[in-house]
Formats: sequence, C-alpha cells, structure tokens
Amino acid sequence: MADYVAPLERKGTLVAVVIAVAVTLIYIGIGSGVVDTTTPLWRSGPAIVTTLAVASLVLFEVVGRRIVRKGQPAGSPTELAWDDALRSQRLRGLLTAPLTLSAYGGFSALMELSTGFSAAGKPQLSLLFSIPTVALGCAVFVVAIVTLITRPQRFFLRRLWPNAEAVA
Repeated sequence: MADYVAPLERKGTLVAVVIAVAVTLIYIGIGSGVVDTTTPLWRSGPAIVTTLAVASLVLFEVVGRRIVRKGQPAGSPTELAWDDALRSQRLRGLLTAPLTLSAYGGFSALMELSTGFSAAGKPQLSLLFSIPTVALGCAVFVVAIVTLITRPQRFFLRRLWPNAEAVA
C-alpha cells in the first residue's frame, strides 16, 4: 500500500485516530459529572463516532491489502498505469472515512467537555478544553492545505511511474 498512498496520508490518519481515541477516553473518564446526558458516555455520539473511526481504519488496512494483492490484467503499460491510478483512488477513498470520523469524534468530545465545564461554572477547565478544540480545528485546516499543495493523488505516479510524472 506504500506505493499507492502517500506516507503523510497513512501516518496522518493513524495519528488522527489515536488522538481521537485518547480524547474520547478522557471524555468518558472525566465527562460523567460534567456532560449533561441521559445515556452513559461510552454510548454517546463522540464515543460511537470514534469507535467507527477505529473500525474504518481496520477496514482500510484489511480491504486495502486485498486491493493491492489483486492481480493486474493489463495488456499494456498504459493500462497498467490506469489500473494503478484506480487502485490509488480506491485506497485514498477508503482512507477518508477514518480521517473524517476521527476528526469529528475528537472535536465533538472536546466541545462537549468544554461546554459542560462552562455550564458547570468552571471556566478554567472549559478553557483547558477549548484550546485543544481550536488547535484541532486549525490542524485539520493545515492538513487540508498541505494535502492540496503536495498533491498526494499523484503519489503513485511518482512512486511507480517516475518517467510518466516527468512527461505529465
């Protein structure tokens, strides 16, 4: 899969999921007295979304390996390059789910903690969780800009077809 998806995307998604899991565990651990909810926090929105992020990352790893192992019945170098392009596009599409879900899960857990502490009359603790919320939002924005600049959709060309990248 390293030939089809840029390391920034794969490692960045893994980091995003790990951060979302850590934030959600903090949310579940300290949020029970603060967050106003009738359901247990481990069944709340942020916990469910973060669990889905982990599941979709596992799904990416399993299905991604199957996509890469699939044979390439190409009759010419052009067909082989197109097949590589489609594989790369599929893999990058699969990677979108854990990245998006982890950003949403972590962001919503931080927001609920911040608003919960604010409603409980603890502005210092509210600020303590507001700062990472803003930092997470800024990080998502920066990653989006870096992704646009580095053009990871063409990573497979640079990796597998270096001469085609020079011509294109």
